[in-house]
Amino acid sequence: MSRTLSALLLIATCCAQSAEADPGKPVAVRWWGQGMVSIETYWNLQIVIDPYATRIGYDDPQLSADLVLVTHEHPDHNNVELVTGSPQVVRGLEADGSVRKVYQVLDRLPNEEKPTWRDARLRVARSPHAIMVTSIPAWHDDKEGRERGATAMFLIEVDGVRIVHCGDLGQKRLTDQQIEALGGVDLLLIPVGGKYTIDGQQAAAIVLQIKPRSVVSIHYKTPALTFDLQTAEPFLAALESEFETVRPLSN
Repeated sequence: MSRTLSALLLIATCCAQSAEADPGKPVAVRWWGQGMVSIETYWNLQIVIDPYATRIGYDDPQLSADLVLVTHEHPDHNNVELVTGSPQVVRGLEADGSVRKVYQVLDRLPNEEKPTWRDARLRVARSPHAIMVTSIPAWHDDKEGRERGATAMFLIEVDGVRIVHCGDLGQKRLTDQQIEALGGVDLLLIPVGGKYTIDGQQAAAIVLQIKPRSVVSIHYKTPALTFDLQTAEPFLAALESEFETVRPLSN
């Protein structure tokens, strides 16, 4: 099976592999700049992760969502007011800076007007297209948080597709416990710009640890961004022998 590496934006249509999910339904994943990603399901459930402040250079994409996930409390990742639609807002960090334990389900049953956000451990009715969200603790630096604290990684499972957003990952290598918690990954969204996160070479090494089917590079320098990061090119070069590179023109 070939693997895909995206430099800019991926609209991924992934067929469900789960027997409980309706097979063949698409999941759209869009990168809007910096760490901001949207996930849209065939069943009209929408998630936005790490909405940015427009002062960093990117326009307001005018997104509506049912759920907003914030990996950590930096202003280029936590502008929840940018997203409309009265979403449920889930912050990845507790008040003390530790990663919040998230093991929840976003769902809309046929007789429900609005989506519900429930503890995944509850024994209640669940539709085949429910979205499971799990947080996985990680560090924003390579010194166990002593410089920039923690960041949450979010694992999102929908219609048999497993999507991981790494937040502002700063670790140069994941632990065995993190790899086990992530499990098999269909689509990995990983920062590659360096300075505040891992850089392209370090991100490539983590991709080889995780071994996802597809990867989207995020959090790197583009012409719109007002501050300096690495471009995605060192990351792409580091993985050119492992992945087929795709460069979509727009979303």
